[in-house]
Amino acid sequence: MPTHETQLSGEAMMITLRYFDISGRAQPLRDVLACSGVPFEDLRLSTADWLSRRDDPQIAGPHGSLPTLTWNGQTLGETLPIASFLASRLGERDAVDDVSFSLREGIVSSAYLEVIARLGELVWASIIYPGADTQHAFATIVAPRMLAKLERIDAHYADAATLSLPRARPCVADFFAREALTLVRRVLGGSREGRIRTRLPHLFELDAWLSSQPALANARTTRPVAFTARPDEDAVIAALRGVDLSDAGV
Repeated sequence: MPTHETQLSGEAMMITLRYFDISGRAQPLRDVLACSGVPFEDLRLSTADWLSRRDDPQIAGPHGSLPTLTWNGQTLGETLPIASFLASRLGERDAVDDVSFSLREGIVSSAYLEVIARLGELVWASIIYPGADTQHAFATIVAPRMLAKLERIDAHYADAATLSLPRARPCVADFFAREALTLVRRVLGGSREGRIRTRLPHLFELDAWLSSQPALANARTTRPVAFTARPDEDAVIAALRGVDLSDAGV
């Protein structure tokens, strides 16, 4: 399990982020902590670990699910509250005005709910909803909505002064926006890369800027290969990649 040992502001802290060995719902949180230099244990549970520990509040937190974050003895659950907590603890709430902070929170929420979580559900859809026409839903509903939401996020990076690049340091919203872009690029495939870049130029700029951060070098090498725990994930994504999305502009 990767452990990040650089201390923040000279304060010794005990922090553990728990999730499975997939990118899923936790990768932006891992990247936030790694880039911020916070010392944390990146604990990745196996299915067997989870089945034996899911009733343990020290592991499964207050909601009985992962990810969970323990920060100096206090355990939090659910991705969005953890993201908000990190933004506050890392000084973002004090660094910008309330409106700017709310805008960043909105980017986190939109990227997570409209792209990251939605794509995760789509990968599992044929198992969760037997008989569902996943490819039709992707072409007519999911992909157009997902791209429209990313275009709105992209516009924020163009228009908001507190998000313009380069900055002194990344914010939590950056990592959720980048993760949403990363997953969309994977699902849509390389043949659509040029069209995606045209529609989301500022998110591609953000991706390049974050990739240049030295503190993320180790995070890049330890990033899980899989997005979900579905064994045939690659085949599911390949099928989605083959869907005609011309009506969605890609």
